[in-house]
Amino acid sequence: MTCHNAISKIQLMIICILLVMNALSLFYELNPKCGVLIDTFTPVSVGMSASLSVIKVLSIRMNSESMLRIITSILEDWTSRAFNDDLVIIDEASQIGRRICYFQLGFAAVSTIPMFFCWLGNGEAFNPETNMTDVVRAIPLANPCFYGNLFADFYVEIYLLQIVQITVTILGNVGSDCYFFGITMLLVGQIQSFASDIEKFDSLECEQQNRQILRLVIRRHTHLIRMADHLERIFSAIIAFQVMANVYQICMAGLQILLSIRIKDGATAITFTIFISIFLVQLSIYSYAGECLSSSISYLQTCLYCCPWYQMTPNSNKDFVFIIARCGKPFHLTAGKVINMNLESYKSIIKTLGSYFSVIRAMFDE
Repeated sequence: MTCHNAISKIQLMIICILLVMNALSLFYELNPKCGVLIDTFTPVSVGMSASLSVIKVLSIRMNSESMLRIITSILEDWTSRAFNDDLVIIDEASQIGRRICYFQLGFAAVSTIPMFFCWLGNGEAFNPETNMTDVVRAIPLANPCFYGNLFADFYVEIYLLQIVQITVTILGNVGSDCYFFGITMLLVGQIQSFASDIEKFDSLECEQQNRQILRLVIRRHTHLIRMADHLERIFSAIIAFQVMANVYQICMAGLQILLSIRIKDGATAITFTIFISIFLVQLSIYSYAGECLSSSISYLQTCLYCCPWYQMTPNSNKDFVFIIARCGKPFHLTAGKVINMNLESYKSIIKTLGSYFSVIRAMFDE
């Protein structure tokens, strides 16, 4: 709500600079001049995470007006609810978003905090080429080639900079996912509360009152659909990049697992299995949010059909028919207007990845 303030713009600029530097420094390690990397998965994975963080932060920021409409709608709806049942529905939806946020941030912290203490592995190693003992220093992102000669002279400064870069990358990537999921579940709570109000609807004897209630239903339904469209437009491109990045990283990690199994390296296979689990959980969050949003909007049609519309006059019945027909139009949260993000798409992605791994394994066996 304060994104137009000067301080907020300065924060955005600093964050983007840190993320871009992080991504460039990691992708630079793939340069053949830096030598042959033993582990190419880590720099590519973290570099893609930094790039995704920039995309997510800028996309949300560029659509700040639409995002503000959604947030304002949620706040107004939450504060205007007078019945406990409606508040319980919205609060349950917010609790789901909060739990997922705690889970993601906690899991991200557990997986990245050990990187902050890599200095414990510093030591000395004998170099047979120079017949001298060299000091071996480690940094969290393991990309000394990018810094060149600065690595030896400004080791502490580079170390602290990378801690800040990792923190910003985690908050930009995971924090944006939590932000999306929380807002989506609150919007789902609004729709479910609206459905609960429709279920309580009872026909009145006064035709004028019935038509007035129908007008309120139409306005409310139109408003919620518009908020859902705003959400889909803001996050459609973000979800598309997220799906492509996660699928690519799952394929890379799966290839590493097959190679590790072939050389009987169980520790490496377990490590990359954990990576695949993380990426699949991230995809499942987007798919679950899209499924909840689509199903809650579709459920409105059932609620309207179950209302006592048959007790109304023919004119009111015609209005009900149009409202039910409008609710019959499906809504989908998409990844770049190409893939519908729901549980069916999630299962399709897993099946496709399974087929890919089967083909690669068959090639290795040959």
